[in-house]
Amino acid sequence: MLHTTFSRLGALLIAASLIVTSACSAPTNSNNEKQAEKQANKPPKAAKDIKGMLTEGPGQYAGDKYDAEKLKKMVSKWPKDMSGEEAYSRLIQLVAEDYEPYVKRYDALDPKVQLDKKGPNAGAGPDGKTAKKLNVAVLVDSSGSMAGKVNGGVKMDLAKQAVKEFASQLPEGVNVSLQVYGHKGTNSKADKVESCKSTEEVYPMGPYNEAKFNKSLNQFKPAGWTPLAASIRSAKESFPSQSGENVENLIYVVSDGVETCDGDPVKEAKTLNQSNVKAVVNIIGFDVDSQAQEALKKAAEAGGGTYETVNTADDLQQRLEEEKERLKKEWWEWAEKNYDKNSNESSKKLDELRDINDGMREKYRQENDRLHELKDVLSGKLEDYWKLDELIKDRFWKLDEYNIDRFKKLEKARKDSFWDNESYIKDKYDRNTSSGEEK
Repeated sequence: MLHTTFSRLGALLIAASLIVTSACSAPTNSNNEKQAEKQANKPPKAAKDIKGMLTEGPGQYAGDKYDAEKLKKMVSKWPKDMSGEEAYSRLIQLVAEDYEPYVKRYDALDPKVQLDKKGPNAGAGPDGKTAKKLNVAVLVDSSGSMAGKVNGGVKMDLAKQAVKEFASQLPEGVNVSLQVYGHKGTNSKADKVESCKSTEEVYPMGPYNEAKFNKSLNQFKPAGWTPLAASIRSAKESFPSQSGENVENLIYVVSDGVETCDGDPVKEAKTLNQSNVKAVVNIIGFDVDSQAQEALKKAAEAGGGTYETVNTADDLQQRLEEEKERLKKEWWEWAEKNYDKNSNESSKKLDELRDINDGMREKYRQENDRLHELKDVLSGKLEDYWKLDELIKDRFWKLDEYNIDRFKKLEKARKDSFWDNESYIKDKYDRNTSSGEEK
């Protein structure tokens, strides 16, 4: 009987033990599941570095999607045991703004204005981009009559001096050549054949070099007959082989008389002007009579150019000076175009830079206001509420610092480019328009 009683008591104890064990194990499993669920619902940690801050947006309720009342209710239901850092990450996930468009605009903005640094030559070609190449051939009469005198001195000496001045002040980038004719033999009939064949390019077409040009000019003296037609014809060989709409070829003939070698200057000038080089023939008649003036004028007109008569050294100098000024005028037009371009494009770049800066500032200020607004809902609920406040403030200052720094660096580069360009334009213009300066 007693044995039976103890047996029953033991069974009851075992059963009770099983019940207790079962009751304890159930809550333990439940807590683990809740912990796992809580961990799974945690948002990814928000960035604390500027690179991450610039790329982690936009949040679910960023920009126009922001709904203050809805979000306040949502935030008020968040667990009270979360950390300030977790709360910050949750808020960033909701309202972080999208900064990538501003970063891309900063990256794409070139603060420098690119000028047309090739110089004007003869201005822009038909495509508006390729600069024309200007080639100038000077043809100087060296026939015996150039030994004559006019007011101011010997015609040959005066012509040489005027040509020197003219060539030395041609705009930068202009190719120049020097050709003489009638410089061999004498003006006697016995030497006519030799003299009429004397056309020679003494300075080949190319960039101006003062020493070489002057040496070439000084080596000949007035001598023979006047093969003007042959000189115009041979001038075609002086020009570079390339031709077309982006090349301008000009001829300036200085002569004190008409053709005396049985050639046809009118025909040759027309042929040259209508050839592939399309050279324009300009003629300066130096101390010529009315009959010669008429003949030279016809040749110039046939060559698509102009004719001018000069009778003194001052007249010749003035005529070449006018032509030089006409060519130099293109440098003023080049400078004016580049000044305008530099000013207008630099101003546009500044406007765009300000637009990026203002737009981004508005975004992160708006984001900061919203973060603080939602942060206030959690006041008193988080043990490290101060941490949340600190992270929000740190985010604002990092975004602000980035925006200010990008603006300052690009604005400095823009200003530097502007003033460098102004200096470059002025220096280049002065160098190509001031008398006696090297190019």
